[in-house]
Amino acid sequence: MKAFKLILGAFVFLALLGGLLEAGFRWARVPHDALIYQDSLDPALRFELKPGAEGSKLGAWVSISSQGLREREISQEKPADEFRIAVVGDHPGFGLTVPVEKTFARLLENLVKAPAGLTLRTINLSNYVYGAEQKEAFLAKRGLGFQPDLVLFQVFPGDWKELPQAKYPYPSFKNFLRSHSQFLRQVMERLYWRHEPVRRSALDLPKTDVAIGRLKDLLRARQMPALVLYVPDLSAPGGPESPEAKKVETAYREACRTNGLPYIDMTPALSSDPPSALLSDRKYPYLNASGQSKVAQALASRLQLPLRRMLLAKQKAKPAGLPQPAEVDRGRRFQLEIFQKHFLIRK
Repeated sequence: MKAFKLILGAFVFLALLGGLLEAGFRWARVPHDALIYQDSLDPALRFELKPGAEGSKLGAWVSISSQGLREREISQEKPADEFRIAVVGDHPGFGLTVPVEKTFARLLENLVKAPAGLTLRTINLSNYVYGAEQKEAFLAKRGLGFQPDLVLFQVFPGDWKELPQAKYPYPSFKNFLRSHSQFLRQVMERLYWRHEPVRRSALDLPKTDVAIGRLKDLLRARQMPALVLYVPDLSAPGGPESPEAKKVETAYREACRTNGLPYIDMTPALSSDPPSALLSDRKYPYLNASGQSKVAQALASRLQLPLRRMLLAKQKAKPAGLPQPAEVDRGRRFQLEIFQKHFLIRK
């Protein structure tokens, strides 16, 4: 009986303490960003954007669609006259700190000229803190359902790090606590960032061809063209020209060469201006609107010719009625050949 009273007393004390801390946080109006993410029921993703969430995140307004994307509502059924580019990335692709219309994914729609009668649409599948493993899982399980014609797989230093298993895998319970308690949300986020820093060291960089090989295998069966887009960390000590940064970029380049995937390095495009002009904050690697524009322009100049050829091929192959599976396969093979030949020549 005495032990029961001690346990009950401890429980009541903790409940009162938690209530006081929560009341204190709410009374003090402790500033924090909008809650735009949630733990995922899928262990491969760990967490995901929260459908329907919106608010200010690092100074920019963020709105998440009902499909869990920082995007417009996108129909799963692709119109016959639409060419879709899926952008799969982390914070550069997501556009952390900038409005959605200033992200390089959205800017591409206007920078790349589509032939008359065809529409170019980008679909942003990026999550601001995903690593390579999560990006591949999200593309496989959700992104391919949008029927993209081309995948832009954006990588960043640190993507190679495999995601550790969650110590307390109770996503629904954690989502409830995070949504209803400002104090517990603050504690949970601090614990996460203590183990997952924004900038991960590249000194223990293993071979990246494992992650790139998984991407190749995922898309090969669907005959879907893919382009690996490397965005450097401008905030790292020494910048993108440091020995460590060059080691990371070389690892991605060689992995893509080994696996036969087209590759574009954004380092030259982002080295013409000082980092302070391209970052929202010099301490963090988040590109501002100017940085996003630089990436979009450099990417559009490289993609304009192969994409125009692919778009024209799609236009010529468009059947009068609904496309038959064989015709779709032939069209995809032709587009894949055009894309690969163009980038293999320019390597």
